[in-house]
Amino acid sequence: MIRLAIALAIGAGLAGPHAAQAAETAHPSAPHPGTPTPVQPSPPAPARPAPVPFAAELAAQPLPPARTAWTAMSEQAAWAALATATPATRQATRWRYAVALIARDRAGEALGVLDVMAADDTGLAKVAAWRRARGVALGRLGRTDPAIAALDDPALATDPETCLWRMRILAEAGRAAPALGVLGCAMPALNSRGAKARRPFILAAARAAIDAGRPGPARDWLDRIPATDAAAALLHGEADRALGAAATSRRWFDLAARTGDPEQRAAATLGTIETDLAARTLAPPAAARRLAALLFRWRGAWSNAAG
Repeated sequence: MIRLAIALAIGAGLAGPHAAQAAETAHPSAPHPGTPTPVQPSPPAPARPAPVPFAAELAAQPLPPARTAWTAMSEQAAWAALATATPATRQATRWRYAVALIARDRAGEALGVLDVMAADDTGLAKVAAWRRARGVALGRLGRTDPAIAALDDPALATDPETCLWRMRILAEAGRAAPALGVLGCAMPALNSRGAKARRPFILAAARAAIDAGRPGPARDWLDRIPATDAAAALLHGEADRALGAAATSRRWFDLAARTGDPEQRAAATLGTIETDLAARTLAPPAAARRLAALLFRWRGAWSNAAG
């Protein structure tokens, strides 16, 4: 190093002051012994790319079909995933948890998770998958108008899973005509489900058909459910009464009265009274007495349950 400095000094003296200045700039002299060497600052670390917003990530994924739309997850696994999530993975973890809650019919909690996600990323309000999940959660809570509004998205207009949920939400709200109007679109999603998962949707379709004055198709729907199902038996009774089959209607209501829960048993008693009135086998005064007795029993059962 000293030899290099001497050589540079000599070269600079022979070449003149300008050369010396250039040499000094190009090759600075070695520091004098005892002079502290200045510490060069470390170069700044390269900036990390900003994480992609989850709305963009979710929008880029294909809309899941019926079989994979609502993937279940145990509560333990869900909380473990949330506890170990990083800022970059937190939204994706929340999304999996919301979907799992819908799969377990815990709509209120699912709606809470979805709304927290949207508070952190407002772009989710424009993503079809998020809108579908929110619409389903709202529908299960009986909030029909907000649910239908959430499902009203061009990307969801012909999606079978969305159509199926739209049908159920509308049917359970007593809006029979629009519910039946989306049945054709909904059939692939309905048929892809197993018997247990199909049940609530079949009951909704049958309810809509009865309310729309189409008891024949309602019976066809109900034939897909085991005859021992009390909820289906009640709808069978209504359909047969509308078709004028009073005796068959009574048998269905008797079945529901034997196998149903307290609310279904009360509905079966009421159905039998209405069937007998329609068939003119029960006089109005006698029907009024039976209704009074039913109301008395129902109030007593409700009081006992409340107490």
